[in-house]
Amino acid sequence: MGEAKRMRQQREQSAWPHAESFREPIDLRILPPVAAINGARIRKLTGDDRIPDDAQISLRAFRAVVGDRTFQVGFRLGNETGFSAVGITVIDRLMIEAPAAALHVVPVVHQDVAWDIVLRHLRSFTGKVLLFASPDSDIFDARSARRLTAPVAQNPA
Repeated sequence: MGEAKRMRQQREQSAWPHAESFREPIDLRILPPVAAINGARIRKLTGDDRIPDDAQISLRAFRAVVGDRTFQVGFRLGNETGFSAVGITVIDRLMIEAPAAALHVVPVVHQDVAWDIVLRHLRSFTGKVLLFASPDSDIFDARSARRLTAPVAQNPA
């Protein structure tokens, strides 16, 4: 038996069926801003009085469509002990879209595997709300959010 044929048979018998390979396209659309999420809302959520009412806030909160599944996904700095004020606001924005859904948090701690973890979770996630949490800005910027959100179409509606 040829090596290519043997490898193909081995792939077909592997744990992941071919139809569920991690090759489905991921369509991310930024969630439109909500007027209720502003500096005053962040102060209420966090108790931090230093945040002004007119603070410009950039939320990385998206609607993801992968195959026939649609869910909400966010990216933020955070770890097992807590999130930044903007991270809490991202969670708040995601929960506006899916108020009764469970929040699934995926810690992304290793810069070398961050991109692979994000792609695998996005392509196989079956819940309604997913949040990727990076413990520092190097991992957040270099591997997950920046590369993933750069080609995203801006959809204000």
